[in-house]
Amino acid sequence: MKKILPAVILILSLLLSVLTPAAFAEKGSAATPKPSETPAPTEKNGDGIDVPQITAKDVVLVDLGTGKMIYSRNQDAKAYPASLTKMMTVLLAVKAVEAGKVKLTDEIAAYDDCRQGLTDDSSTANIVPGEVLTLEQLLYCALVASANEACNIIGEYVAGSISGFVDMMNAEAKALGCTGTHFANPNGMPNDNHYTTAYDLYLIAKEAMTHDLFSTICNTQSYTVPKTNLSKARTLYNSNALISGKGTYGGGYIYDYAKGVKTGYTESAGYCLVSTALKNGIHLMCVVLGCPSETRQDGSTKFCDFSDSINLYNWVFSNYKYHTVYSAADLVTEVTVKYAPADGNTVNLRPASDVSVLVPATVEDSAFGKTITIYDEPTAPVDAGAALGEMTVTLNGKAVSTVKLLAATSVELSEGQYMQQRLHNTFSQLWVQIVFWLLLFIILLYVALVVRYRMLRQKHLREKRRLQAERAKAREKEASERIFHQSPPPKMEYFNENDMKRPTVLRPVPPGKVDTTQRDYFDDFFRREEEEHKSKK
Repeated sequence: MKKILPAVILILSLLLSVLTPAAFAEKGSAATPKPSETPAPTEKNGDGIDVPQITAKDVVLVDLGTGKMIYSRNQDAKAYPASLTKMMTVLLAVKAVEAGKVKLTDEIAAYDDCRQGLTDDSSTANIVPGEVLTLEQLLYCALVASANEACNIIGEYVAGSISGFVDMMNAEAKALGCTGTHFANPNGMPNDNHYTTAYDLYLIAKEAMTHDLFSTICNTQSYTVPKTNLSKARTLYNSNALISGKGTYGGGYIYDYAKGVKTGYTESAGYCLVSTALKNGIHLMCVVLGCPSETRQDGSTKFCDFSDSINLYNWVFSNYKYHTVYSAADLVTEVTVKYAPADGNTVNLRPASDVSVLVPATVEDSAFGKTITIYDEPTAPVDAGAALGEMTVTLNGKAVSTVKLLAATSVELSEGQYMQQRLHNTFSQLWVQIVFWLLLFIILLYVALVVRYRMLRQKHLREKRRLQAERAKAREKEASERIFHQSPPPKMEYFNENDMKRPTVLRPVPPGKVDTTQRDYFDDFFRREEEEHKSKK
């Protein structure tokens, strides 16, 4: 008993030493609970809406209908595109087909080193050297199955060499406005000199999707390559798990509203996806780069490029709507037209098309405004539908859409108004005013000179007549003095003595005749002077 007691005490002591800290910890935790982790701040987009949590390093989410950037993250950061490169490869081949440089039915033999630069685990359609496929079949291999060797064969055929095709790729990227892109190969295999940005990939994909052939190929869920000279028929499944559940990444990501475009993956690039989705009239394009993969509890792999894209699409479709601010029939302003009739010298302007903008679902009409710009003062005649200006629609003071403004009706030309305005415009010019006043001055000066000349001439004539009269009087006086004041007086020889003795017989003058025998000398003199004066005039 004495031996057992110490053993019992030892056991109890050990139990107390184990239980006591736990008890104190539980108590202490009750008194001072462990602080919970602070949640990460919620990210908001430009419209102030909370963005769902996503794993992608670089993101671009755009409304294709309006070009509105709904959300972006590191859109201009340098990134590796991996197999997204194949969008550019197929785009160039499609454009070559459209230009008539090559045909979809062209048969192309895979050259010997078509797999050069590829790793054993890279995506492939198992095309072997010497195998003959049509260009169309190669395009499906490249875009549906993401076959790297198919891209090499396409580049070699379209440009004549891989290096020449790469030059075409870089030239096309520049033409599309890409500023952070440089290609080194046509398939996207890792290369330090092969890079792009999320925004540049959006530009490339947006252009590519405008070509029907490209859009058809990238949205194909499966494609069967017929039997060739070196292979049996093979069925290819689209690697884009949003539209096909039988591709590389399996099922579970099918998205009913998705269409195209392309997947990509390398260790350095991460999981990448460019896709589009259309729902309720909202057409979106999403670019996610640098996404990870995660292992689920059941051991399956979650590919976050697909889940991120789906989350972003659902977020937009739940929080946004199209709002028609103006319809094409709305008359938004009125402008005065030059040279138009006075009773109809204005014209109403309407938008060239409906003005619909993608906005948060909570936005009300009162948040919209507009700014109208008229190109120049309209001049008659104006045809209905003529573009006379543009209107910028704003949302809370920020421009969201711009549309041209067209004349709603025609306006005829008023010739009277036109001539009046033309005269006004002509005489408002400085050089015309200078010439006008100069001519007016010359005319006034001429009139003044003519008036002065006539006044001087009249004065001269009066003075001349006065002098002539004075000379006539002087001659008359001189003549009379010579006749009556000579000494001795001159002998009168007008009559002889016999005549004096004979009586003078006065003969009657017939009526209407002048007795010339009785004309006075001075009457004849002044008559001659008057006649001379009249003849001079």
